[in-house]
Amino acid sequence: MEILVAMTILGVGFVALFGVLSTSLGTVSRIGDRETLVRSAQMKLNELCLSLRQGQEPPVRSGEFAGKYRWRAEIRTVAGDEETAALPDYRLARVRLRVTWRGSRAENRYLLETMTWVPSPREQ
Repeated sequence: MEILVAMTILGVGFVALFGVLSTSLGTVSRIGDRETLVRSAQMKLNELCLSLRQGQEPPVRSGEFAGKYRWRAEIRTVAGDEETAALPDYRLARVRLRVTWRGSRAENRYLLETMTWVPSPREQ
């Protein structure tokens, strides 16, 4: 009888341990997906900003990466003030990168935003 009780307690302990392990593995997987999302989005934002700083309009303002994430960029010039008026060759731009993807329950969103200096268009 004692062996039966000990085996039952041991079995319950193993079931609890495997449940915690399974949950942990799921969490690690989600963290890995999130890491891929953040790294890819940051690289895309850097590409857009570099293109703007070189005086070029980004050729593409939307697309996909990593197979399941869709991104869309918004670029807007910010109205100048006294500080930016001192730099007539440059203007300030706000760059927003929205990333969406289909989750298990709903559509998820991630937003990255930055400000950057871009050359003003030259007058001919």
